Amino acid sequence: MNARLSGKVALISGSTRGIGRSIAQQFAAEGAKVAVTGRTVERGNKVVKFIRDAGGEAEFFSLDVTREDSVRDTVAAVVDRFGTLTTLVNNAAPTDVVASTVKPLHDYSTSEWESIITGTLTGNVFWASKYAWPHLVAAEGASIVNISSGQAIAGFKGFGAYGAAKAGA
Repeated sequence: MNARLSGKVALISGSTRGIGRSIAQQFAAEGAKVAVTGRTVERGNKVVKFIRDAGGEAEFFSLDVTREDSVRDTVAAVVDRFGTLTTLVNNAAPTDVVASTVKPLHDYSTSEWESIITGTLTGNVFWASKYAWPHLVAAEGASIVNISSGQAIAGFKGFGAYGAAKAGA
């Protein structure tokens, strides 16, 4: 195991699958303690097991980026468990909502638009950064990494709200 990130504690939103899972696994391989987060406990525990089996340190924390209390409480739980927070990776998006709203922008309801913006931009970037900030400024060499998408530059047909939210990240 590489120790390049030794002493770092990383909270990675949406790390139970896809890009987030890969980021969590790489951070752990580089020596960071990793807070794997998401809405699905089973997937989260599989990522944690993979990391631990490879010699890394990780724990799963339930996180719903569409709820401010969940974001606030998850940040607090990670700091309580690991004693600090040095890295925040804002990766999550409510993919179930995104997948169920593939249609032209003018066909979105306001609630569909708001649910994607809230989960992808407000919760994942604003609330997470807001509640992590006091811990990050107290940590040496802390960082926030916002994961965007190619759709922020050249969107795909039917994904207007997602593209707008990721562009904001």
